[in-house]
Amino acid sequence: MTRERPILFSEPMIRALLAGKKTQTRRVVKQRPIPPDCTTEWTENARFRYDGVWDSVKQDGDDEHYLELLGEQKEPLEDYFSVGRCPFGMIGDRLWVRERWRRVDWPGHKSAIEYKADWGREGGKLRWKPAIFMPRVASRITLKITDIRVERLQDISEKDALAEGVARLFRGITRYDGEAKDTFKWLWEKLHGQNSWEQNPLVWVISFSLRGTKGVKRDNGAANPAADPARPEVESALDAPVGGRQDRRAVAWVV
Repeated sequence: MTRERPILFSEPMIRALLAGKKTQTRRVVKQRPIPPDCTTEWTENARFRYDGVWDSVKQDGDDEHYLELLGEQKEPLEDYFSVGRCPFGMIGDRLWVRERWRRVDWPGHKSAIEYKADWGREGGKLRWKPAIFMPRVASRITLKITDIRVERLQDISEKDALAEGVARLFRGITRYDGEAKDTFKWLWEKLHGQNSWEQNPLVWVISFSLRGTKGVKRDNGAANPAADPARPEVESALDAPVGGRQDRRAVAWVV
């Protein structure tokens, strides 16, 4: 059975999602204590390979992800350790995205939702609700999980760094200065704190496809609710002057 779970993203990552540039996310594994029957070689810096998903004893829909210990020459030692079930679901499940938002009331129309990711610097002057408090009905982005694995944070490849939605650093106008991995490292430490990259934790690597958004492309390239032919007031309200100017930012109508 396909299930849905919420997931939070920052404004830059929301814009990358909407642009189709972000198809992966990494989240820290809340690692279990190592069982006493496992070898003492299982340490925080142990070498391992991802061994996939094993059937759970409880058989209640979720399966556990296992790692296999590797030797000094990276040879498999047939010693396994479960990191548990992915809290974001399984392949085929859906994720609905939470982001910073606010409810607005336009005279003569139903309440609408605006999203901070669609605003520029002037959005910082407005009051936004934290993403954690976004209800399902206000979410505009739905993702479908296509793959899940576990790896060390620093094992990210250049290809996967680009899939995380970051860009290579530029020097001047056209010359690259560094890799996308450098940008991802900077972003990770910005979100998780100084030295979080050096800690090199186990992370869930979740790949996904954009299942759908509430909207169509507008002037500013953001996703906005599709104009329903049966509801012409939606389109007219989007084009109506708000606060003395034309407002083209994304909104989702609360039905």
